[in-house]
Amino acid sequence: MNESPIFIHSLFRAGSTYLFNVFRRSVDGYWCYQEALHEAAVFARNSPKLLLEGFGEEKVAPLRHPQITTPYFQELYDTWPAWKDALNESAVYDGYFAPPNADIGIPYWRTLIEAAKGRAVFQECRTASRIAAIKEQLGGYHIYLWRNPWDQWWSYKVTPYFDMANQLIINAPNPPAALVALHSALGFEKHEHVDISRAFAYIGTKPLSAEESYLIFYMLWCLGLQQGGIQADLMLNIDRLSDSPIYQTEVKQQLEEGGITGLDFADCHVPQGLYLDQDRAFFAGLEDRVHSWLLIGGWSQDDLDKIQALREQFLPVSWHDSIETLSPFDLTEQTTRARSLARRFETSASEISREKAKEVANANALTQQYEIRVQQTQAIVQQEIDRAAQAELCAQQAEACAQQEATRAKQAEAWGQQEAARAEQAESRAQQAETRAHQEATRAKQAEALGQQEAARAEQAESRARQAETRAHREAARAKQAEVFVAQQNQQIEALNSTIANLQAHSVWLQNEWEATKNKINELQQTSHHWWTLADQFNRELQTVYQSKSWRITWPLRKMMQLFSWLIFQSNLFLREVIRLPKRAARWVLAKIMWFVIRQPRLFLLSRKWLPSRFRQHLRLFAMARGLIRGQTAVHAATVALPREHPRLQEMPNITMDLSTMTPRARQIYANFKTAISKRRVEQH
Repeated sequence: MNESPIFIHSLFRAGSTYLFNVFRRSVDGYWCYQEALHEAAVFARNSPKLLLEGFGEEKVAPLRHPQITTPYFQELYDTWPAWKDALNESAVYDGYFAPPNADIGIPYWRTLIEAAKGRAVFQECRTASRIAAIKEQLGGYHIYLWRNPWDQWWSYKVTPYFDMANQLIINAPNPPAALVALHSALGFEKHEHVDISRAFAYIGTKPLSAEESYLIFYMLWCLGLQQGGIQADLMLNIDRLSDSPIYQTEVKQQLEEGGITGLDFADCHVPQGLYLDQDRAFFAGLEDRVHSWLLIGGWSQDDLDKIQALREQFLPVSWHDSIETLSPFDLTEQTTRARSLARRFETSASEISREKAKEVANANALTQQYEIRVQQTQAIVQQEIDRAAQAELCAQQAEACAQQEATRAKQAEAWGQQEAARAEQAESRAQQAETRAHQEATRAKQAEALGQQEAARAEQAESRARQAETRAHREAARAKQAEVFVAQQNQQIEALNSTIANLQAHSVWLQNEWEATKNKINELQQTSHHWWTLADQFNRELQTVYQSKSWRITWPLRKMMQLFSWLIFQSNLFLREVIRLPKRAARWVLAKIMWFVIRQPRLFLLSRKWLPSRFRQHLRLFAMARGLIRGQTAVHAATVALPREHPRLQEMPNITMDLSTMTPRARQIYANFKTAISKRRVEQH
């Protein structure tokens, strides 16, 4: 394993890429991983070429990173596949607030340290709350890089990615109490997604307002700065590193004491904005809300004061200068950034408009599809109604046919009875005439055969009637089924009508959203045009001044005036020190004399007797300010340490202490004396 690793912790857009590049270009052999704990590494576990292809020059150019000659993830690419099975997807965002026993990426970093071809350097933007756990398990030297929150938040606006990443961070499990208070105040709904890509897709449908974006960012900024101040070996402010060569030297000395050498910060330059009263009012109100949530979450007022004091200590130097003293390059850069933001907002608004138009078109198409389906369903229902009517007509026809067959059967039966009567008459006549009897018998037999035929026909007619009745029952059942089907289709039609009404309402809502979006786009365009006009006006005025002959002619005079002012300032400092030197010497001598007199009770009483009261009052205040006396009577440590039976103490009057008149330092000394006396008495007994 190589030497102990170096970790650079920060939030996004704090100058971390510059610091990473300073280590990478050093000749002292650092092996630098940029944002190793990144979703890009998760996506590239089985396809490492994504590390080089997915972050090309055209994609990172809007981020205004410093010029680097090697791809950002080159070191990760070179050490693959050693780490591909060590990285867990949940460690990237879900591990932000996780306890040390959870997977926060320790096995992954350990694998990268072992695979490094030099001393490993990690620049991470998702580890501000994990510094203690990383330091405990991996050791190493830890730097916390930070920047003033206003410029850092405005730098977030170059792309929506950083706001979405912050939303994933505050969605992580086990958040601190202050962040829970922010969730409640903003109505933030936590969500569960199995992978990062779906989480980003979900977050992309819930954009933040400017106020919500700054509240979330500033909460993470405060939490990260507190952890950095407690856990990091070095707190590094990029604003001061950009402003002050003296600070650059101090930082290099501290790093060299930690065993880190070969770094050069001479080219450090971080953009710093200018803010008017309305900007300060915007930020101040939101920061007060975050401070209240931090107090609710368990922070003390002293914790907040430390954060504010550190922030005031490292304010950008340009904030103390007037706009006339700023360089044209800085003002032009601010103008360019404003124009870039205006272009990005216009592009975003155009994309939003296109998406809304697509949604409206899709909704209209879906509505048309539902209308077509309703028409098709109505046609099917009408067909079933027609089929039921035809079935009912067939049943009626079958019933009429059955009735006709029954009538014919009755007629045949009556005809058979008539033939039977005629046969009886023929038999009686047969008795009268044998010849006629044979004839009548023959005719009777024929009539009987005919009757049997008619009876058979009657049975057939009855069978056909039963079949017709069965068919009628079947058609009635089919008619009932048709009625049920019609009822079901009516219900579906009602459901489709309800869906169509909902879609129409949604279409109206989308149209309203589209109008609101258009209004917002117009407002953004007006605001962007206003700032562009103002910046362009400042730029033209400055260019006019800098191109004037008077400005070029007076350049030596201005330089001489600056040199003269510097010389006057240095001479004033020297004269002030020279004037103070005799006073300091006199005070030192007087303090020594008073200390000697106070140790001698008789001299002390004589001084109280012979010195004028006004002069004595000045001396008493002088002695109290230097801790030589307390209250109204002088007491020296050596005297206090003696027991009360000492003859000198017996000669001194009874001393009463008035603590309210003492300075804080005097009260502390008095408490120390009492503790020492008590300890001495215990040792003597």
